[in-house]
Amino acid sequence: MIGSGSIVSLIWAMSQLGWIAGPVLMLLFSIITHYTSLILAAAPFESVDLGEGGARKYTYVGVVGAKLSGFQTKLCGAYQFLNLYEGIIGYTIYSSRSMKSFQALGAIIFSYTQCLVIIEIQDTIRSPPSEAMKTAMHLSQTVTTSVYMLCACAAYAAFGDSTPQNLISDFENPYHLVDFANIAIVIHDIGAYQVYSRVIFAFVEKTAKEWFPNSQFINQSSINPFRVVSRSIFVLVTTLISMLLPSFNDIARVLGVLGIWRLSIYYPVRIHILQNEVPKWSPKWVFLQIMSMTCLLISLAAFVGTVAGLV
Repeated sequence: MIGSGSIVSLIWAMSQLGWIAGPVLMLLFSIITHYTSLILAAAPFESVDLGEGGARKYTYVGVVGAKLSGFQTKLCGAYQFLNLYEGIIGYTIYSSRSMKSFQALGAIIFSYTQCLVIIEIQDTIRSPPSEAMKTAMHLSQTVTTSVYMLCACAAYAAFGDSTPQNLISDFENPYHLVDFANIAIVIHDIGAYQVYSRVIFAFVEKTAKEWFPNSQFINQSSINPFRVVSRSIFVLVTTLISMLLPSFNDIARVLGVLGIWRLSIYYPVRIHILQNEVPKWSPKWVFLQIMSMTCLLISLAAFVGTVAGLV
């Protein structure tokens, strides 16, 4: 999933990290998140294939809840919705303010967030989802990483260390090219907004039906008034927050940077180890633990940089 804000922030991150560290870190996180995404995409079906009697899970929270504790399930849900909402606010504001090398790490980490919605997207595929998702993920990760690398390296080659934090907003001419870029961003963000908000909408509507099973306002099958009202309020509140509190996106990013590690690395690794009964201290177990801990340390560094940028 290519993010317009991600591309802009990655261009700036490249100017902070340089020709070696910038591409290496982008490629590293691309490989790691692609690996954990493949793990996550297979997770809803592995318990069924192994004959454990479990039903297929259709949400990220459901997959985590099937294998981990109730506390971890609630924590996963909180982090997922926080990061999704931060992304929605970011798409609405289209702003990305950051500082120095640690903040550049945060920009790279937030550029690979497909794990947030991958299971929910998989639920919409009619063909055998596991194989279809693998093909789609191989293609999408290749395209996304290629676009990120191309844009970041080209901009850094053109502007060097003086690369602005927001490449588009810092230029007015040629105006027709800037206008075209902004139109392309709006078109992209409309689709990305829908993908991110769909998960929140589904959770709210499912919870409302469980709490009020006999309500015609909530359970009407044709034109659902609750769906119309709740989604309209969500869009209105999100737009107001974006207009009145543009720093909210930065605050949410501070809280979400560690959540990204849990959602993109920790939970997929834990679930994979439990479902496949990976022996403790085996080469694969050691590799997965080292990968998880390394990403945690990088996330902590990004957290420090994000807090510094906010202050």
